[in-house]
Amino acid sequence: MHNSDIVSGILLTVLGLITIFVIVPNQISGSSGDGIGPDVFPLTLIWATTLFAIVLCVGRLLRSKELDDPFPITWREVRFVALMAAFLAVIVAVIAYLGFIVGAIIAIAILMIVMGEFRHKLRLFLVSTILPTLLYVIFWNIFHIPLP
Repeated sequence: MHNSDIVSGILLTVLGLITIFVIVPNQISGSSGDGIGPDVFPLTLIWATTLFAIVLCVGRLLRSKELDDPFPITWREVRFVALMAAFLAVIVAVIAYLGFIVGAIIAIAILMIVMGEFRHKLRLFLVSTILPTLLYVIFWNIFHIPLP
């Protein structure tokens, strides 16, 4: 995975820099009448991802080359990633049509059930309902950032 880490690190770094300096300034305004600007959270996440990509690339360049596995992940892992990608796409659609709170409640409940929290029904209910509502209130009332 030595070469693939270097290639992915370079690719993520280039895409991150393009996003930071071209896409975000053209798509999101940097100022807000009150509260935090709408570009703060996207830029923070993109900067962090870009810096981690640089660390990955530099770290792999400084390490001695180890034996490369021609296909380092199993088909089970590929299937898991494909299912998670489909799940996230469905949740994004649910959030777009039903709103953040309803979509987040559904997403958190499903993920908790998959991780084995079905036996704790009260915890499942409380976490999946209180957390999205609390996040919505915090983002709206403190940061003045409307969620869908």
